[in-house]
Amino acid sequence: MKTILVDDMILDMKLFELKCRDMEEFEIVGKFTSPEDAMAYAKKNTVDFALLDIDMPGMSGIDLAKSLREIRPDIIIVFVTAHPKFAVDALRMKADYIVFKPFDRDDIADVLQ
Repeated sequence: MKTILVDDMILDMKLFELKCRDMEEFEIVGKFTSPEDAMAYAKKNTVDFALLDIDMPGMSGIDLAKSLREIRPDIIIVFVTAHPKFAVDALRMKADYIVFKPFDRDDIADVLQ
């Protein structure tokens, strides 16, 4: 799956890459600290899977997910957050999955199933 990672914390993106580097299901085609940059990329490129932080400055991950679904209704949206208070908003927008930080490789394997 062509995957984008969007998180204002670069370290969290690197952690995801490290934990999932041997998972062939993911082809990371873009890493973004800016939701706006991720959206611009998704408008011009195929994106099957988006791993999004929810709490980001500017555009939230929830708003980004809604915009991504407008251009690609079948995109798989997975939120990664350290704040359980955002879970309700993620479920309301019909996210496919929510992973809470800190996450481990097993959490990502659950997403794939």
